[in-house]
Amino acid sequence: MVPAMREDLMRAARALQVALAIGVLACGGEVTPAEEQAVADPVAAASGCARGQRKCNGVCVNTGTSTTNCGGCGIVCPGVEVCSGGRCTGCPAGQTNCGGVCVDTGKNSANCGACGRACTGGEACSNGACACPVSRTLCSGSCVDTATSSTNCGACGVACAAGQSCAGAVCTCPSGQAFCGGACVDTGSRSANCGACGVSCSVGTVCVSGQCSSSCPTGQTPCPAGAPTFCAITETDPQNCGSCGVSCAAGQVCSAGTCATQLGVGAYTFKNDVAGRGTNPMTTPPINTHASGSTFVLFVGAGIAGGSAFQSISDNMGNTYAQVGTTQNYASNQGDLRAFICSNCKGGTGHTFSLTKTSSLSNWEAVIFAIEVTGAPTLDSFAQANAKTSPLSAGNVATTRTGDLLLVCALAASYGSPDVYTPSSGFTVLNDQTNGSNSLGGADAWALAGAPGSYGGTLRSSLASSGAVFLLALAR
Repeated sequence: MVPAMREDLMRAARALQVALAIGVLACGGEVTPAEEQAVADPVAAASGCARGQRKCNGVCVNTGTSTTNCGGCGIVCPGVEVCSGGRCTGCPAGQTNCGGVCVDTGKNSANCGACGRACTGGEACSNGACACPVSRTLCSGSCVDTATSSTNCGACGVACAAGQSCAGAVCTCPSGQAFCGGACVDTGSRSANCGACGVSCSVGTVCVSGQCSSSCPTGQTPCPAGAPTFCAITETDPQNCGSCGVSCAAGQVCSAGTCATQLGVGAYTFKNDVAGRGTNPMTTPPINTHASGSTFVLFVGAGIAGGSAFQSISDNMGNTYAQVGTTQNYASNQGDLRAFICSNCKGGTGHTFSLTKTSSLSNWEAVIFAIEVTGAPTLDSFAQANAKTSPLSAGNVATTRTGDLLLVCALAASYGSPDVYTPSSGFTVLNDQTNGSNSLGGADAWALAGAPGSYGGTLRSSLASSGAVFLLALAR
């Protein structure tokens, strides 16, 4: 394309951009994705390319950074020059052209000292050489903290024994235990090492608080039956659950004398679509979940000015989901957030979750947060609310059981800047979708409650954006 023609096209594009903007504002109508694209970048919209791209030889390219189409189709940057802002230029002093990008090989971990020389194993690039960070040591190709690594405790290759942990570069047993005969043992309750390694109680006696005794304290059971050597709390001991010798399976805990799946969070994932570039259905990346018995909680947002893109939710394991509470709006009623739950459901390898959108809004913004919860099939309590100011809060939930698992999810509209979320004390963030313009931001976090009572959970947003929040309490 000759320069004169290109200038004419750009003038026409700018005129169209102004005309469209004035027309939309004058009519007072909602801006559709196509209108938004046409106003923001009419040349790209006319050619079917994304914003900021141009079609060259039938392919959409970014002429601002493409070294073979720099500033326009077919303009090739010579030699080692790069394309920046649509102009061919050499790299600044101290930088090297690596694959068409200017990098500082003195500190770039993917091109350390030379193009293509990548640092691995947690090493960082410093002065053109790969090295472990301060307080880390290179052991078998990986940077490790020898002060805490149980396989490299104090030095590379020094492994702690089973049951020990590494603290201060020394292998140690848990509090109240001693290292006897190559293993950590409880010298306060084990007859073979009662009070100290090698001190054995006589037949028929048990070890209580490091002393040999003929009976167990109240609430404890002498085990094994008939020839006891220790006292067990059969209400909570996973090796003697309910009675002596009854062991719970891996991943289970002993609760009220019964083996049960351990309460906690399993696998989790999220997926979001940007407005105007969405997919239908929108499907999360796959995760590996337990084959059966888990509870799956989904927080789903689907936004559009003046309506909702939501149609249905599903997964590839054939589970059926029930909505929790009612649909909550966000961003001045421009979209919605919904919560769904499936208790005692099927899982497996490659588990995905999908949102099917309405056909007229199939490419619009949306988000799915999916969390697997183990050991908590019952929805004990929940709260929900529109939250217009940070911290985003749904209020409190009233738990009726001890040790509920709390899940909080906030979804907020972010226009122009990434959002960052900070949970309230005691909560651990799972997903933090720090989105930018034209998509949904959000985060989810979890915590364990104590005794029955009132509990809250908030997510503090870095932006003053409006949103909707759910707080769920799940129980055994």
